[in-house]
Amino acid sequence: SNLNIQFGSKDYGEIGYNAKIITDKNGNHSFVDNESKIELITDENDFLFVKQNNEYVLRAYLGGNNTVTLPMTCNGNKYKIYQFRGSPNIIIPNGITSIDFEAFSESNLKRVVIPDTVCEIGAYAFRYNDFVKVILPENLQRIGDFAFEHCYLLTDITIPPNVTYLGCGVFNSNSSLSEINFLAFELQYLGGNIVSDTPYYNDSQN
Repeated sequence: SNLNIQFGSKDYGEIGYNAKIITDKNGNHSFVDNESKIELITDENDFLFVKQNNEYVLRAYLGGNNTVTLPMTCNGNKYKIYQFRGSPNIIIPNGITSIDFEAFSESNLKRVVIPDTVCEIGAYAFRYNDFVKVILPENLQRIGDFAFEHCYLLTDITIPPNVTYLGCGVFNSNSSLSEINFLAFELQYLGGNIVSDTPYYNDSQN
């Protein structure tokens, strides 16, 4: 059906008002938690979204694939990511321009592909993950506070040339980080304790 049926709506003979689950023409399933009144949506590719106050947030992947490409939208709507769970290998699609606060915090990621369209990585976005290497995109301009802290297996990182903002503690407590290739010579803001408690920091030659 092409009807735009919404939970709680009395349109179309009160279908949405009485509904427990709504399935749209694309196979996306929606239901409302009775206690919190938060709407949960699972799309055709097994991604779980939360909808609250007309804002969509990607929370998890419920399928069985070890590597997944994130969707561009949720039913045509832009979405944020918060503490994503469900797959160890993530491909962020080309066209995404920012990565949200705590988007992949403690997500147990082993690999992440970040496209060149990303200009900003939010605070705590990738902290406590398991990747050995991550390639930051050429067009990246801002890296938020503690964005990659406690990534214990990360061995080296290159800061791309367009970065102008490097927040506090970005690579703090990365116990394997021994090499940093710094290309951001137009940096305008440098936070404190960028590489505290890392092999790189403790190496007297750096």
